Order: sequence, then C-alpha cells, then structure tokens
Amino acid sequence: MKQLLRFTVILPLVLLPFVGRGQTTFNKEPEPTPTKAQQEKLAAAALVSEQRNLLITQLISLSEEARSYHDLSLRPHILARVADALWDADSDAARRILRRAWEAAEAADTEESNAKIEGPQMQMVTALKRMSGIDKRNEVLRTAARRDHALAEEFLTKLKEQENKDNDLKSMSSADDLARRLRLGRNLFEDGEIDQAIAFATPALVRVNPDSIGFLSSLRVKRPEIADQRFTYLMALAELDPSSDANTVSLLSSYAFSPGYYITYNSDGTSIWGFEEAPSIPPNLPAEVRATFFKVAASILLRPLPPLEQDTTTSGRMGKYAMIRRLLPLFDRYAPDSATALRAQLTSLATEIPKTRLGDPNRATQPSNFGPPSLPLPGDILQRLQDQLDHARNSKERDGFCRQAAAELAEQGDARALDIADKIDDTKLREEVRGYVDFQSVRFALKKKDVTESIILAKKGQLTHVQRCWSYLQAVRLLGKSKKPNRAEATALLDETIAEARRMDAEDSDRARVLFGATTQFLPFDEVRTWELITESVKAANSAEKFTGENTSIFSMPMSMKAGMTFESISDDGFGIAPVVRLLAGRDLDRGLDVAKSFKRDGPRAVAILAIASTILEKPRAQNREP
Repeated sequence: MKQLLRFTVILPLVLLPFVGRGQTTFNKEPEPTPTKAQQEKLAAAALVSEQRNLLITQLISLSEEARSYHDLSLRPHILARVADALWDADSDAARRILRRAWEAAEAADTEESNAKIEGPQMQMVTALKRMSGIDKRNEVLRTAARRDHALAEEFLTKLKEQENKDNDLKSMSSADDLARRLRLGRNLFEDGEIDQAIAFATPALVRVNPDSIGFLSSLRVKRPEIADQRFTYLMALAELDPSSDANTVSLLSSYAFSPGYYITYNSDGTSIWGFEEAPSIPPNLPAEVRATFFKVAASILLRPLPPLEQDTTTSGRMGKYAMIRRLLPLFDRYAPDSATALRAQLTSLATEIPKTRLGDPNRATQPSNFGPPSLPLPGDILQRLQDQLDHARNSKERDGFCRQAAAELAEQGDARALDIADKIDDTKLREEVRGYVDFQSVRFALKKKDVTESIILAKKGQLTHVQRCWSYLQAVRLLGKSKKPNRAEATALLDETIAEARRMDAEDSDRARVLFGATTQFLPFDEVRTWELITESVKAANSAEKFTGENTSIFSMPMSMKAGMTFESISDDGFGIAPVVRLLAGRDLDRGLDVAKSFKRDGPRAVAILAIASTILEKPRAQNREP
C-alpha cells in the first residue's frame, strides 16, 4: 500500500511534462508554406542584399587601392566617385573617403602648380583651368555639395583660407569665392540637385556678371518665383552700385528678354556675344519684375557722364550709346516715360562720337535687333561669295572665300556647299573642306532623322574612321527608336561599324571608344555576340594608353577658318565604359565584375567597377533627382 501511494504521487509529476507538450503541439498552428511568388520574392531580396554587400566590399577595396595610384590626379577623382557611390549604403564610410579625396586633391593641385609647364599652349591650358575652377578640389567639392552641405562649406572655407595665403589679397579671394559658388551652383543644377544649387549659389548672387545671370536664367526654368526674387534683389544692388554701367544693364536685360544670350560692349563700340549651348525662350516676367528692370536700367543709363578723361566705365561712351539704341524699342513698348530721357542721352552721346562710328540708326533700333545674331541666309552667303571672288587678288584669297562660304552653307545643310568646296584650287585645302562639308551633311541628315540619307552620305563622304563610325551608330539609334525596328538592317550597320573600327590603329583611343559604343548597341539584338565583343573592346582599351573610359568625346579633323582653327568635338556617352558594363552586369553580375577587373590600367578598371556599383547602390537616389 505504501508503494502504491508513492506511485500515485509520482505519477502526475511524471506525466505532467508529457501532457504539457502534447497540449502545446496540439494548439500550435502549422507554419503556412510560402507560395511560389513569395519564395521568388524572398530569393530576389536575398540576392539583392548579397549583391549590395559584395559591391560595398568592392568599393571599400577600390578606395584603398586608389590611395596608392601612381597618378596623383587620378586618386582624388576615383576616391570622390567611390564616396558618391557608397553614400547611400554607408554615409559614414563615404564621408571619410571624401575627406581623403580632398587631401589627395590638395596634393594633386599642389603638384600641378609647382610643376614646370613647358610650352605656351600648356601654360595657357593650365591657366584657363585654374581660372575656370576646373581642378581636382573642384570635383571633390561638387560631390560633397550633392551629399553633405556642411562638409562642402568646410571645403569652401579651406579653399578660401588657402587663397588668402597664396594671394595675400582678401578682395581677390572673395571674388574667387563668389565665382566658385556660382560654378558649383551651375554644376549642381546640371546634376538635378536644384535645392542644393540654390543653397550654394545664393550667397554669390550679389554681383551682375555672366555667371550670376546665367545661373538665374537656368534656375527660372525650374523655379521661376525664386529666380525672379533673386533677380529683383540683384537689380536693387546694381542700382545702388556706383560702378554699374551699360554692360550691367545689358546683362540684366539678358535675364529679362534673351536668356541664354548676353552681349557686352567695349569702349570702342565693338561688342562681344556670349551664349549658352541650349538657350531658353524669353520669359514671361511678372509685370512688377519687368517694371523694376526698366526702372533700374533707366536709372543706370541716365547717370551723368563724367569727363571723357575720367570715364572708367567698362562700356565707355560708345558702348553706352550702343546699349541705349539697342534697348530703346523695348523702352518705347514697356516704359515710354523713360524713353524720352534716353533719347536725349543718346543725342548728347552722339556729339562725342565720330559719325563714322554711329552706325545705321534705323537698323540698330529695330525690335528684331534685340536677340542673338541670326545666321546669314544661303542666298546672302552666295551673293557675298560672288562679290568676294570678283575682287579677289589671287588664288589663295579665292580659296579662303570658298572655304568660309562652304562651311557656312554646310552648317545649314545646303547641298551647294560641296560645289563651293570643289572650286578650291589648293588640293590639300580642298580635301580638308570636303571632309568638313561631308561630315556636316551627315549630321544635318541625322538631325532630320533621315536614316537612309545619313547612311548614304556617311558611306560615300570623305570622313575619318571615327566620324563614319559615329554616323553609323547614330543611325542605329534612330532605327531602334522606330515603330518597327529593322533588326537585320541595324545588325548589318553595327557589323560595318566594327569593321571600320578595326581599320583604326590598335593604339588609337577612338578605336576602343567606337568598339564600346558598338557593343552597347549590339546588346538588344544579340547578347551572345555582345559578350564576345566586350572582350575585344577591353583588349582595344588595354592597347590604348590614353584611353580613360570616361572621355567620350571624339574629334574631327581640324580645319583652318578665317577666325582661326576649328574642329568638331562631339560627346557621346555610348563611347565610354559605363553604359555597356552596367547593362552586362545587370544580366550577370559576376561576369560583369570579371570584365571590369580585366582592364589592366587603374583608371578604366576603377571606372568599370564604379559603374556597376553605382547602378545598384544609387537606384533610390536617382529617382529623387529632378530631370
């Protein structure tokens, strides 16, 4: 009995865990089996995460490699690009890399400034780069401005402090700082970073010059109200500035009536036109802004004239006279009350200017005269040529007149340009002009989207290898955009492009550029062939010492013109490494990275890796930028 009781007591203790487990198992619902779509989604997310981690590792490794590049100028360039590509994934690491990029840029700029530059042309190029802010620190600054406003301001302060030490002139440093801010604003605007552009440029919008007016004209396309506010403030400053003159008014008028174009006058009455590559249409200014412009313009133009020997204005008497005449039609239309006083000023100025320099008063005051200079009509070109030929003193002079006329006609797509070129006696010059005319004819046909005509002209014209290849690739693009793309025609044309590229020297950078361009275009038609061609393209890049993978410009043969030597420079993104490497990596990341690592030079290899990494890591940011 005693044993039985012991068993009875122990039994619940023994059974209790089993009962509990049974109840838990019985009450728990089974995990639902993921659907096929869910499984695919999870697998895709895991793959993206794995790829991101791989590319982050590649970027960190690239940043360490870049610090030891033999080329000092390449170090900051690659480090800045690594920081930009890495920012969304790891901003702290990217910020550290960007600081290293700044240090590397300082070292590169210092080396360049201390280097002995031989030859007047190289000295001029270097001077222009410094004046334009095209140095290594500027590139790092541009990246910082897109990503971290405070860091960019820190870099700007360092630049200003360095210039104070170098120049020992704070006023000069201040002017450089304003110009740099405006350039930075324009760069950010081009990148689609409108808010950052406004933030950096606004402190520099205190002086009227082509940089400030150009920025405001571009800004008005995207943010008209903000641009008009800044312009109104700039006009107020100009009205108070005793140094404002006719050229100040001319630049202000560019924003108000001819954005993209501006004109400045010299004291001898000659003028200099400046223009943007893609000028915008005249703005429809609010009435109060337009009224303010005419008020300020009249205030400046009607200032009393100082004695001739004390006139230090940039425009002088003759420039002021020309500007008043140019604006009078607009004053007659919008501010007639001021027009009367300006006419009196014009009469007073005319007494101090030789009659031979006054020009045609009727022509100069026509409203149509306010705006960019128009191209001469083909008939006028031919008439002028005939007059010139009738009075030419020798064959060389006749050839020069024909060269000028042929170039002007070709730029307007006029077929008579070829006939004019054939009249040139000098064989070498005739061939030079024929090549220029033929290439312009192809470009004009492409502009009209006439694929057939452009191909015919490219095949029979006296073009360089790279010009012919470029023409073929443009035609392929047009074929691809047609409603019913002709696959066979496009493929055949790409084959001709590749054959033409193979005729170029193995060490020629243009050969590599063309092959990359053709490979990119081949991908939609034949992926297998594309992987074969990318191997040949990389081989060509490794053979061309000057190939960087980023320089996408091609140059035509130069032609001497009346105004000097001229040549065509055409930029085509397809001639770089990035487009095709991105596309191939999107299909097979591992193979894409293998392609990137097969470049033997530091620059192209880094560019390829960056192209792949930025495509995946920067997708969210690209969607937030303004077009």
